[in-house]
Amino acid sequence: VSDKKPVVMEVPVQLEGHSEGVRAGGKLSLSMRKLKVKAIYSNIPERLVINIDNLGLGKTLQVGELHFEGYLIVGLGNIGYEYENTRHNIGFRVLDALAKASNLVFTDGRYGATCELRLKGRVLVLLKPSTYMNLSGNAVRYWLQKENIPVENMLVVVDDLALPFGTLRLKPKGSDAGHNGLKH
Repeated sequence: VSDKKPVVMEVPVQLEGHSEGVRAGGKLSLSMRKLKVKAIYSNIPERLVINIDNLGLGKTLQVGELHFEGYLIVGLGNIGYEYENTRHNIGFRVLDALAKASNLVFTDGRYGATCELRLKGRVLVLLKPSTYMNLSGNAVRYWLQKENIPVENMLVVVDDLALPFGTLRLKPKGSDAGHNGLKH
C-alpha cells in the first residue's frame, strides 16, 4: 500500500450517544454497518464514530450529512529567514515537527501555510500564518470560518517569555498576557 495513492477500504460504523427518538419510544435501525472510504491509507480511521444524540423520532441520518469534527492548531511565528531559529518562532517549529512526523507537507494558501492531519476520525488543520505575529488574528479568523471550526476547537502554540526556556504550559483559556500574537 502506497501512502501517495488513495485506497478504498470498508470502515466500521460505531454509533455513540442516545437518540432522542429512542428515548421517546422509537427504535433505531442501522442499515450500514460499514462505509467505503477512499483516502490515503494512513488517513483512514479504524472506525467512524457517529454521535446520534440529536437524532429525533422518525428522522434519518444520511451519509452525505455526516460532519467530522475539525480542529485548528495554529503555530505562531514570524515569516522570514531572520526569525527562523528564534524563540518567537516556536509555534512554526512545533507544527513543522508534527507535520514531518506525520509525513505531511504544508501548502501555501491564503493567510498562511496549512496541511491536514487526520487522527482517529478527526481532522486537524495545522496553520502557520503568513501574516506577522501581530496580525495573526486575521489568519486565524479566516481559517476558523473557512473550515467551520468552533473557537473552542483551536489550539495556539506560542512562545511565552514569562516561562523558563523549555517549559510548556497548556491553558484552556485566559488572557493574552500582553502577547501581541494572541491579542490580535
